[in-house]
Amino acid sequence: MYSKALKDIEVVITDNPPGMDEITALETEGYHLATGDSSCNAIFVTTPGLALDITLSRLSDTCESLLNSVSPLSKASIKALVVNMVRTRLEMDRISVNGKEVKVIQIPFIKELLFNGFANSSVTPDLTELIRLVENEIAESRRTKNFETIVR
Repeated sequence: MYSKALKDIEVVITDNPPGMDEITALETEGYHLATGDSSCNAIFVTTPGLALDITLSRLSDTCESLLNSVSPLSKASIKALVVNMVRTRLEMDRISVNGKEVKVIQIPFIKELLFNGFANSSVTPDLTELIRLVENEIAESRRTKNFETIVR
């Protein structure tokens, strides 16, 4: 089923809890078995407060967990951490995860978007930085023919 669903798809976005669970491992393994890809580039999405704290506490183990639980994977890396609905700018533009620097992209809280979404709002956050990051990853994947992005 994954092979058919993923035909001609360059980016896969999944919505999973922070860290690794059985469903995330099965989803990721299904993707990699269907496509033959052996690497995973992850962009994690969270919100400030407790969710951010939980995500930060699990980031360092996530790549190792992916490699240990998804047999086709030979490489896993975190490309960015997106913090959504930031009311007061966080004092972090980059964080260190397992000795590697990871970009932190902050998206401001916009009350009008809370229950309306983008389609029904006249206000949208500036997503230029995130779009540029994803475009660069897609361009790199075209060069290497090897790419998956997981957004959590």
